Amino acid sequence: MTCFLSLLATEIVSSPAHAEETISSATEVSVEVAEPEYDGYQSLLDWEAHVALAKGDYRRAWHFFWRLLQIDPYDTRAMRECGRIAHAMGEFNHAVDMLGRAYALSPRLPDPELHYLRGEALIVLGRTADGQRSLDKAEAEIGDAPSDRRHVLWLARILALRGDVDGALARYDSQLARGSTVDTHAEVALLRIETYALNKRWADAERELRGFLRDRPDHQRGREMLAWVLDARGKLDESTAVRAVLAEEWVDHARRTEEYARSLERSLRYPEALAQYRHAERLGVDELDDEIDRLERRLAPEIAGGLVRRDDPSGSIDGFSVGASIPLHRRTRVTLTGTRETTSGGPSVVMTQGTMTAATASAIVDGKHGGMLGAGVTAQQIDDGSESAIGASAFLRTSPRHQLQLHTRLDYDLPWRESASTIRNGGRYDAASLQLYATPESRRVLLSGGGQFRRLSLTAEGVDAMDADQIFAFAGLDWVPWRKPERATRAEVFDEEMIAPRALASSAVLSLRHYEMWSDNPFGQQLFLIERSSIDEVSGILRHVLDRGGRLGAELRGGLGYDWGREVRIWRAGASALLSATASSRLTLDYDVASESGTGLSGRRHAGQVVLHVDL
Repeated sequence: MTCFLSLLATEIVSSPAHAEETISSATEVSVEVAEPEYDGYQSLLDWEAHVALAKGDYRRAWHFFWRLLQIDPYDTRAMRECGRIAHAMGEFNHAVDMLGRAYALSPRLPDPELHYLRGEALIVLGRTADGQRSLDKAEAEIGDAPSDRRHVLWLARILALRGDVDGALARYDSQLARGSTVDTHAEVALLRIETYALNKRWADAERELRGFLRDRPDHQRGREMLAWVLDARGKLDESTAVRAVLAEEWVDHARRTEEYARSLERSLRYPEALAQYRHAERLGVDELDDEIDRLERRLAPEIAGGLVRRDDPSGSIDGFSVGASIPLHRRTRVTLTGTRETTSGGPSVVMTQGTMTAATASAIVDGKHGGMLGAGVTAQQIDDGSESAIGASAFLRTSPRHQLQLHTRLDYDLPWRESASTIRNGGRYDAASLQLYATPESRRVLLSGGGQFRRLSLTAEGVDAMDADQIFAFAGLDWVPWRKPERATRAEVFDEEMIAPRALASSAVLSLRHYEMWSDNPFGQQLFLIERSSIDEVSGILRHVLDRGGRLGAELRGGLGYDWGREVRIWRAGASALLSATASSRLTLDYDVASESGTGLSGRRHAGQVVLHVDL
C-alpha cells in the first residue's frame, strides 16, 4: 500500500493548495488555508517552492517550505505543504506530524484533503483506528453527495481505502461519464486502477493498466504504477525492465535510478543493484549509505571460524571449523571449508576415541536471480592417516524468486559425521537428494516435498566393512502468520558449508510435516540404525530482530511428533542468536537438543556451536 499511496500522492502534491484552487474549467474547490503575510524574502521562498513542485522536485520544494517554517513556525500553509510533500515521498510519520500540527492551528477551517491524507498516512503506519477517525472527518466535510469533481475524487479514494471497491469505482465512473480533458481522464483512470491495487486485486489492476498504456505508452505515472503492480504479482523481471527504461529518462532521473536499484535488489541481482545505488548517489540521492554498505558486505569475501560440541549415546564430539567464500569473476566464487572433530566417551564395548579431519573446496556460480550451481571435492582423514579418502559433490538450486523451486544434490564418498560412532568408525556416505518447494504469490504458504537416497558405510581400520541403504521421503506445509521483512539483521552469514546465505528477519512460521524412512542391514554393535519410521510432526519457528539497527537477532524453534511405525513420541528444540557488533562481523550461537537424530540414529543428542563471520 505504501508504494501506491506515495505514487498517486504525487498528483495531489503537484497542485499546490491556495485559498482558491482551480481543479478544471468547470468547477472550483475552496481549500481554506490561511493566507500568510510574507515579506519579500518569504515570497521568494514560496515562489521557488511552487516552481519546484510544478517540476516534481519534491526534495527541493520541501527545502523551501521548511525554510519558511524556520522563519515562522506558525505558517500553517507551509506546514500543510510539508505534510503533503512528506506524504508523497512516503515519509508518513512526518506527514502525520505536519498535517496534525496544521489542523491543530486551524481546527475550525474545513480541509477534507488534509484529513484524508493524514488518514492514509496513519493507516499505512498501522494506526488504523486513528486513520479511520481522520477519514471520518474528511468524509463529513465532503458530504454524501458532493457536486464538485475534486471532492468526488477524494470521497472515492476514502471508499477505496475502506475496502468499498464498488462504491469507489462508481464515483470514478461518474466522472469519466461526464466527459473531461485528456489529462483529467487519465488521472481518473489511474485513480480507478489504484482502487484495485489498494485492495490487492492485482490482476484487475494489471489488466486495466495495460489497457491504459496501450493508448498512452509513454505515460510516466502509468508506467511507474505498472512496475509496482508487477512487483506485487511477483513478475520481477518485467517490473525491473520497466524501471530500467524509466531510469534512462532524465525526468527525475535520480529518483528513478534509485527505484531501479531497489528493483534489481528485489530481483536478487546484487552486483547490478550495487552499481545503480552508487550511480543514484552520484546523481544526488541522499541516505543510500545503508543500501550500499549492505550490498558491499553481501558481495565481499567472507571468512568464518568456530567451535562445536555435540554428544549422543555413542559419545561426545569436540571440534572446530573454518571456512571462506571468495568472489572471483562476476558471479563465480570459490568456497573453502575445513573441520576437525575428536570423539570421546561412549559405551565401553567399543573404541572411545577417534578423530576425523575433512577439507572441502567448491566452485559455485551464483545465478542472476539467486539460484546457484556448484561442485566440490572433499578430502578426509581418520585417526591421523590410518584411513583417508577423496569424495565429491554437486548441487543445483533454482531461484528463490520462482513460485516453484528445485533443490537437488549428489554426494559421493563424503564423511558421515552425524554421531560419535559414525566418526569413530570411519563413516562415509553416498547420497542423491531432491526437494521441491511451491508457494503462491502471497509467500505466506509453502508446500514442500522430496526425498533422499543414501548408502552408508563404516570403513575404519579394525571394523568389518559394511553398508546400509536408506531411503528418506517427506511432504510438508509451512504457514507464515506473521512477518516483518523490513526488520532484519543488517547482514547475512553463510551456512557451515559456505554455500548459501542465512538471513534472519522477524517472522513466525508454523509447519506440518510427514516423514517416511526405510533402512536395511543395520550396523549392529557399531551403531543402531532405525529400520522403519513413519512420523507426523508439528513444529514452529519464531524469529525476531531485537533492535532497529539489525545488530541483534534471535530464533526459537521446536517440534513435536509421533512415530507411528515404532509407536513413540519424538521432540526437538533449539535456539539461535546473531550479534553484529560491527558492520562487517557477525557472531552466531546455536544450540539444539532432540530425542533422536531424525535420520535414523536413535537416542537423545545435543549440539551447540559458536561461529564468528567476518567480511573482508
